[in-house]
Amino acid sequence: MQSLTGTPNVCEAVRLLGEWTRGRFDVWMLAGSQNAGNRAMLLSHLVGTRQPQSKAGVNALRDAFYSALEVTGDCLAAKEDRFVATCRLVKASLTE
Repeated sequence: MQSLTGTPNVCEAVRLLGEWTRGRFDVWMLAGSQNAGNRAMLLSHLVGTRQPQSKAGVNALRDAFYSALEVTGDCLAAKEDRFVATCRLVKASLTE
């Protein structure tokens, strides 16, 4: 958890994801062309360089979050549960 609080770009991406998904941390809530700019912004925070909207699909965003937060699991459902739990921990650490 210490490494997460030491990466401001990842923390900002988690904060924005929580804000835009009303605390659900569900990247699929950002699906659709109307959210392409938001996805590109989040992906840019996670990767560290500006990313075009054409490269910022939901799956790419999810994979970047999993990589940045070191989310692992035996199946996608387990990874999603761990991702949400990790995001909530990061969010809690930001409010302290």
